[in-house]
Amino acid sequence: NLSLPLPTTDSQSLSDRQCYIRSTFIELFLATAEDVSSRPAKGSQRIHLNQVGIRCAYCVDNNKDAKQKLLQELQHPRVERAVCFPQSISRIYQTVADMQRRHFEKCARIPVQVMG
Repeated sequence: NLSLPLPTTDSQSLSDRQCYIRSTFIELFLATAEDVSSRPAKGSQRIHLNQVGIRCAYCVDNNKDAKQKLLQELQHPRVERAVCFPQSISRIYQTVADMQRRHFEKCARIPVQVMG
């Protein structure tokens, strides 16, 4: 998994807020077989194995066992747009902007001090 910011170019074309969101809230990953099978296939929105996805860094459950994941989901359910699969590189900016409006503002998993 990687973070999204491109330090040498982001600051030249994005606002400080956008750079902060990309460096603090976003994580890039490759779609797994589980990701592919858990999403309904809707035409061009279909995702493929190893497709690059963008997700909320605070909603990632990679290092938790099933019991910890269930407890976290019960305590702080994921809100929409926690995971996105932009269909092209040109859609990354808009996808992150959508996540900012629809996910980050409502995500209870993001620590208060990070929200600023």
